This record gives sequence, structure tokens and C-alpha cells, in this order.
Amino acid sequence: LMKNVLVNYGIKTKIEVIPTGIDYNSFAQSYGFKIRDELNLSPIHRIVSFAGRLGKEKNLYFLLRAFQLIQERDPAVILLIIGDGPEKRSLIHFSHSLKLKGKVVFLGYRQRREVLSILSQSDLFLFPSKTETQGLSLLEALACGTPAVAIHAMGVVDVLKNDVGGFLVREDEQEFAEKAGAILHDKTLHHKKAREAVLRAEEFSSYKMAEKLIQCYEDVLY
Repeated sequence: LMKNVLVNYGIKTKIEVIPTGIDYNSFAQSYGFKIRDELNLSPIHRIVSFAGRLGKEKNLYFLLRAFQLIQERDPAVILLIIGDGPEKRSLIHFSHSLKLKGKVVFLGYRQRREVLSILSQSDLFLFPSKTETQGLSLLEALACGTPAVAIHAMGVVDVLKNDVGGFLVREDEQEFAEKAGAILHDKTLHHKKAREAVLRAEEFSSYKMAEKLIQCYEDVLY
């Protein structure tokens, strides 16, 4: 999608898209951190999560409205929001106004190991941002084997292309909640999307991106 944006700007030079690679091997590690123990969650609770800066550009008010619909259908679902930012206090107040107190947990800033552990323990990753050039936190969630629901916009489109590893949806709370519910409540679908998530993330490994960059240099030189 970003390539199309540059073409529309009138750029005529050949463009090769090489995303920022992720250290794919690091996601296979087990860090021994249990978020369910920290929050005293029972086995019946389903965990959905978001990780990122808590700023207006992340479209988190939309996420909270969509989660309210998810919660109405399944009160056992808990939303974990990982990260900090200028909108945190306002988002907390907004979640309370939606009667989501205790259902949305703001975890604040966490060390990377904890973030990856939380993502791997989540049943679903929710990504409402419309301004990402790539969406590294989305890629990290996929690498942890956690399927995702995201808004069809910017670089996220390339990550979840053809709904591999999750679903891309319009900026519509009802549709967002429906797709999230579909993955959460269909074990076969969840297993399929989780398996796809790992394979899709592997395509964005730093090793494969380095190979692609080397190929670009070779094309220019030879």
C-alpha cells in the first residue's frame, strides 16, 4: 500500500518494498511470566489484547466501543491494553463510561519479554490503528501465534493480506466485534488463524528481509 502512495505522488523510479524485519527466533522462547496469575483470571476468561502507544492516532476509542460489543456477547472476555501515552487517563475514563471497568485492564509500560509473553497468552490481538506504515506490534502478535483483527488501512493491509492470520475489516464497530467473536468462539477457526499467523510472521523475519535487500543490491550491481 505504501508503494501505491508513492506512485500516486508521482515517483517514477523503481520501488522495492522491504519491511522492517523481526527477530523471528526470539518469539519461540518461553519467559515463564503468567499474566493470568498476576490478574487472578480464571480459566473461563478469554484474553484479547492491544500493544502500542496510547495516542489518538492509534484509534483506541474505536477499540473500546468495539470491545463493548464483544463484551455484551461474552462477559468472560477481558481486554488487556499494553503501553502508555498521553491518552491513557482519558481512555480509562472512557472505558468506565462504557461500563467496562474491570473488563479493560490498562497494564502500562512493560518490558519486552513481558509484552511478548502477554501476546502469546492472548486468545486474540486487536489492532484498530489506521496510521501504521507497517504495524510491528501486529507482526509480533502473529509471531507469537496469536491471530488478529485489524482495520483495513495502510501497512496493516500487507501484513494480514487475504485475511491470512486473522481478519481485516472496515472501521465499523459491529463488523470488528463480529470478526473477533468468530475467532474467539470457533475453535477450528482459531486454530487455523493461529497457524496462519505464525507462517505469515515468518515471511517478515529479519533474515528474509536481509535476503531481499541483498537481492536488490545485486540487481543494481549486476
